[in-house]
This record gives sequence, structure tokens and C-alpha cells, in this order.
Amino acid sequence: MPGSFDPLSALYYTRSLALTEKAEIRRPVTDGKKNVIGKANIIKREKITLSNGTYDTFLIEPDIKDIGGVFKESKDAKIQVWVTTDHRRVPVKVKSEVAVGSFVGELISAEGIQ
Repeated sequence: MPGSFDPLSALYYTRSLALTEKAEIRRPVTDGKKNVIGKANIIKREKITLSNGTYDTFLIEPDIKDIGGVFKESKDAKIQVWVTTDHRRVPVKVKSEVAVGSFVGELISAEGIQ
């Protein structure tokens, strides 16, 4: 579909929007083989504390029902991304849970961000 993004580019696109709590974002997304209307929900605004400070963030949960691999094999799989509420929308935390395990990634440091 015209205007489609790959999943990573869809996250960067989402960061450029004026985000609000409980909003739903829809955008064409492709994995190179199929094209779907991807959805992401802005779950809430929350303050989170990481090892390098406290951040005011939006919690974003992309709909992953059309993603294959381990996500398709996991009944309750999900991905959560926390981005700052300021104009930079810096991703500061990402968390995923699937049937075979889970991971959490947190921002350790950032330099030169204006």
C-alpha cells in the first residue's frame, strides 16, 4: 500500500505525532511479504524511573497480531515501548513477553540530544 512502513519505521513515524493518552494510531505496515493496517495504542502517560533518571513517558503498545515468528506462536505476546513526552519522543524503555521468554531494554545514557 502507498505510504507503508516497515515495523521499525512505523515506530519512528509514531514518535513524530502529537500523542495523547488512549489514542489509537493506524498506518500501513509491511514486512516485505504482506501489507496490513498496523495499529498502536497509547495506553497511558506515566513516570518511570530507570538507572539514569526519571522520565515522563507515553506507554505505546503496538498490535502484533500480524507479526510472525515467535510472536505468532505466543498466545499473549506483546511489545511495550515507553517514549518521553517531550518533543524528542526518546524511546527510553522497551519490553516484550513471548512464550519462550522475555526481554527488557532500558536507555543507559544519551549525549547530544537537544
